[in-house]
Amino acid sequence: MVITFTADEKREKMIQRYYLLIALTALLFQGCHKLEQKTIYTFQFDNRQRSVQIHSLYVMGDFNRWQRSWNRLADADGDGIWTAPVVVDTGWHQYRFVLNQQRVLKDPENFNYGGEHSNSYFYAGEKIQPTIKILPADGSRISAGQDSIWITVSPLSGIKIIFKINGQPVDFREKSPGLYSAALPETEDGLARFSAAIHSDGGRQLLLREGLWLMDRENSPPLAEAGYHIFTRSAEKAVLSAGLSCDADREENLSLHWKQTAGPARVNLSSDTTLNPFFTAAQTGRYSFELSVTDRLGQVSRDITDVLITGQRPGSQSLVLETDQFSFPVHKVALAGEFNQWNPNQMMLAPNGRRWEIQAELPGGVYEYKFVINDSIWLADPGAQKHVPDGHSGYNSVLEIRPETGDSLRLGPFRQNETEFRVDVEGAERIEINSDRNNGPVRFGQERNTLWFDRRNKPGSYFFYAHSANSAHPLMLLIRHFDQTEVFDYEAAPAWFDEAVIYEVFVRRFSEEGNLSGLIRQFDYLAKLGINTLWLMPLYDSPTDHGYAPADLFELNKDYGRLEDYKNFIRLAHEQGFRIIFDFVGNHLSDQHPFVRAALTNPDSPFRPWFYWRPDGWWEHHNDWDTLVNLNFNSLSVRREILESARFWLSLGVDGFRCDVAWAVPLDFWQEFRREVKKLNPGCVLINEVLPRSANFHQQAFDVSYDTDFYGAVIDVASGQKPVSALALAWDKNKTNYPPGARSLRYLENHDLPRFGQRFGTKITRQMAVIMFSLPGATPMLYYGQEAGEREMRPWFEHKINRRWLDFYTTLVNFRQSNPAVRNGQLINLSIDNERGFWHYNLVKDKNRVGVGINFDRLRPVLFKVPFSHSTILLENGKELRDNQVLLNPGGFILYKLEDDEKPEHR
Repeated sequence: MVITFTADEKREKMIQRYYLLIALTALLFQGCHKLEQKTIYTFQFDNRQRSVQIHSLYVMGDFNRWQRSWNRLADADGDGIWTAPVVVDTGWHQYRFVLNQQRVLKDPENFNYGGEHSNSYFYAGEKIQPTIKILPADGSRISAGQDSIWITVSPLSGIKIIFKINGQPVDFREKSPGLYSAALPETEDGLARFSAAIHSDGGRQLLLREGLWLMDRENSPPLAEAGYHIFTRSAEKAVLSAGLSCDADREENLSLHWKQTAGPARVNLSSDTTLNPFFTAAQTGRYSFELSVTDRLGQVSRDITDVLITGQRPGSQSLVLETDQFSFPVHKVALAGEFNQWNPNQMMLAPNGRRWEIQAELPGGVYEYKFVINDSIWLADPGAQKHVPDGHSGYNSVLEIRPETGDSLRLGPFRQNETEFRVDVEGAERIEINSDRNNGPVRFGQERNTLWFDRRNKPGSYFFYAHSANSAHPLMLLIRHFDQTEVFDYEAAPAWFDEAVIYEVFVRRFSEEGNLSGLIRQFDYLAKLGINTLWLMPLYDSPTDHGYAPADLFELNKDYGRLEDYKNFIRLAHEQGFRIIFDFVGNHLSDQHPFVRAALTNPDSPFRPWFYWRPDGWWEHHNDWDTLVNLNFNSLSVRREILESARFWLSLGVDGFRCDVAWAVPLDFWQEFRREVKKLNPGCVLINEVLPRSANFHQQAFDVSYDTDFYGAVIDVASGQKPVSALALAWDKNKTNYPPGARSLRYLENHDLPRFGQRFGTKITRQMAVIMFSLPGATPMLYYGQEAGEREMRPWFEHKINRRWLDFYTTLVNFRQSNPAVRNGQLINLSIDNERGFWHYNLVKDKNRVGVGINFDRLRPVLFKVPFSHSTILLENGKELRDNQVLLNPGGFILYKLEDDEKPEHR
């Protein structure tokens, strides 16, 4: 391969050599004592195996103030090895490569990396350049018969080695120059952590290697878990799951085998050896499947699960596009909308003459959509009855699909005595109740529509399913039988969450101390604001300040305190009336996690299958952050580890999990996650970060979703892209597009978003905050500093009281908490005037009625009338006139409480 350089490249090489010559000349004039503090280090990027397209390649680091274009590498002889000599100080340095002025990369040949940003690092200037090789390698499995540790080091003299296993020193004997050996100490099966440090004669630490081994001297049998009872419809896909199966030895090469053992008809599994095989069945009834799990030594475990197939789902929605109107040939038509994340390549219409047709199987709800013609023309459906602005000077069509009808089953009264616990199931005349196979032998029975449970059953959590011939969905009952016997609607959110007001806290920056003790000292401040639920950004041991890169899933960041401090924090928070939401990271690990390092340096490690690997030998990562290493949920060991982590933090007393990047983790895992969490604490709320929101993640998985419908409409209205009616439509979607009982998390700001006030200004921010707190059906959230009008995303919060903002949010919180109609009442739209930018609505629950009026127009005031008998709670940029009329200026709003049934009339 011949490399030629452009004139610009030749000029840059001359400049590079010129600056290097100047640097060397400067060294000569700095004196001998100065000269000893400098050295020339040659950076190298080997592209021979990677074949990366390189247009430009620079190195940046602490030695050049992290400048991206100061030190350029060159491949002068065209052999694929790019180099750059750079003058650096003697000592440790961090660096990264900059590829094509865009990608910032670790050194792919240097496995030494660390620090907050996981930069590559090296030591320059030491005459001794130590190396060390340890066998067994980092991340190895240690089986019976392996009893020795071998270390090879260089140089051969002038160094001292300190080796420890689980913190205990190990004595090595020199077998030959540079080769040392030691007996492997007796340790329990499981993880054993080691460290090897090389020191110079002067005591300087020259190199540190840390790692772990998986001790597996006594093989344990695998555990087969075929999953819980599954309900689905005929002709719909039924998906089995072996995801709860595991091996105590963390063995990855387990063999899975599924076979059908019962059913009204034989079905064809998509595969009988995979984690999640699926099938469809035409006949209704109960189907049973056995799962066999075999480990590498031939030990086998078996388990059985049941699938209940009921009647067919109601028919699909027919959509037609007539193409006679077009003057160009139509080759392709797709259906894209909110139901498929506007994907133009997923739902294709079929030609029928000059008509294009599709039978779209969609759940009940309200959806915006368009046709996509020839991959380029986005067109609203000419045959649709309703259209709304799309935010781009056009319109979307609106499709309204009635929700599925049928019996809606619910828990009724329960009673108990010394020997029996009884609970009624309401909503249908005839109900069948089944026990999950995972309950094992259990004494229970059914009398009409009543489940009775024998209190002499052994302590534990039990699942039962109630369904009728006409129920759209079974009612899942969770009975927890310990000191007390309790029953729960398994799919319902905890009752306490209906009254939650959440406050997201960045612990490190919320107080002067930056730890849990500092947060405790702010409890009074938060209580006066009306907060009752605290979401703490990740507390894991992590190299990053934000904590979303866990280096240990079971340890607290030392900057925040110890685990005992966290337990004490939760105890004090509960005493003060706060619930605690743990920010749970399940999608990825920090690249500094020991399992990641072991998998990177040892391709034979049992941890290698925990992650996805690219052809260049490095891992797949989350978004553009190469420090966040994506977990592979096809690994049963990964699933087990994440579930164990959840159980651990739950045991410390947390009240809920906000699950980070939940959209990137398979849904079947979250369904298993819910089972395991709710068995331990049915009152634990589960919140997903799924963007955009998906109804699928409410199917036996999460209680709460981010309300992306609302937030998207807020942004569109605030920026002037859509009219005020978009807010009402978003609320309608929130009510109809998700399962009954699904909760929403409503917000204007969080740690991933720019401050709303900085983006849109004070008036529109306060108006949207009023809507956020007054629309029913969702839980509001404040992000720390929002109540102070903060403009930075992640500030060091000084708690300087901004009375205007603090009083405003305190009033909104109190308004929500003191009016049941605001939390879960009925919304009555009195006026939605897109032309004038005016929205007026009432909220009603029993005798509680409140009202909200908002003028979004930026130029014109609006005059309207409210009932005579009302009390004003909050009025801004407006005034009340005679005859109970209200004048709202641009940016104005009013909150009021009604005291009679008179309705306002818009004028």
